[in-house]
Amino acid sequence: MGPGMRAALFLAACSMAAFTPRVTAAERLLTIAVVGVRVEVPQVAGPAPVYLTVKNYGGGDKLIGAQSIFAESVEIHDFEKIDDVETMKQVHAVEIPDLKIVSFQPGGPHLMIFRLQEEALTAGTATIVLKFQKAGEI
Repeated sequence: MGPGMRAALFLAACSMAAFTPRVTAAERLLTIAVVGVRVEVPQVAGPAPVYLTVKNYGGGDKLIGAQSIFAESVEIHDFEKIDDVETMKQVHAVEIPDLKIVSFQPGGPHLMIFRLQEEALTAGTATIVLKFQKAGEI
């Protein structure tokens, strides 16, 4: 199976995950859904960007981390413009506003998987756990 086919087949197991509602301090239901997960596996060894959409159905939250047993690390990245030059950098959190949809996409916030295991490439699937400040792990 070539790298292009691997990229097409590679979907994170959290792609249709929904968080079981919890009551926040404000007594509001906190519900996060993650959909449309896509990983672009590079042709040569290196980090792989992960794009996804986070839907917040109540109560503001923050994505504060991610991990996968199929990778050495997963980081949150975003772009910053300094003197008309855009650079990608690691960030510690991404705001997920109340009742909003946040797209993790090229040119914006996204995840980066480092040292993805061959097992995940061969299987065409891996689990990525997203960590939210209030919602917890999804």
